[in-house]
Amino acid sequence: MNKLFKGELAEYREERIAGLLMDEDYRSAKYEQWAAEDIHKLGLLCQHFNIPAGEHSHTLLAIKLAELVVPAFQVKQKEGRRSKWGAYELSVLGVEVERLTDEGLTIDGACKALSQREPWTSFLESWGEERSFSPDPAEALRSAYKLARKGENNKRWLATAKMAYLYHLETDSLDVWEAKLLEDIGK
Repeated sequence: MNKLFKGELAEYREERIAGLLMDEDYRSAKYEQWAAEDIHKLGLLCQHFNIPAGEHSHTLLAIKLAELVVPAFQVKQKEGRRSKWGAYELSVLGVEVERLTDEGLTIDGACKALSQREPWTSFLESWGEERSFSPDPAEALRSAYKLARKGENNKRWLATAKMAYLYHLETDSLDVWEAKLLEDIGK
């Protein structure tokens, strides 16, 4: 069984044989059956990759699969060690700090509070001794927050993350926002 896929996508199919001794109608019916099975499994594969059903779903699936294996569809990875603080991490930290400052805490107080709770505790611990901001977790978060508000690109990321947060606040689904932070930041 394949560990990447679950359910029907993890099961191997039977060998498909259309023998020369089969009459044309039987062979044609078999081809139709196999095509229907394949289209069904393509739909399952689209769901696996979170590709919405629609007119172009199979094209989007082909592109997704090409991104996995064809260099021309991939972004070349930068050389060297990846920074722990990417735009995503900075932007969601920014939202979380502002969320606490809106509740009355200072920036320092918000950073101290966040440094003592998940996912930020695990995020900072996984750094080990390679911390680029500060060995003090609250100070590291404060420095990262300042960086999140600096530069046009970081400001755009922060604004986008803020809109995502406000969406969850407005739709009474903050549990989804928090679960996503635990999943993405706390890994």
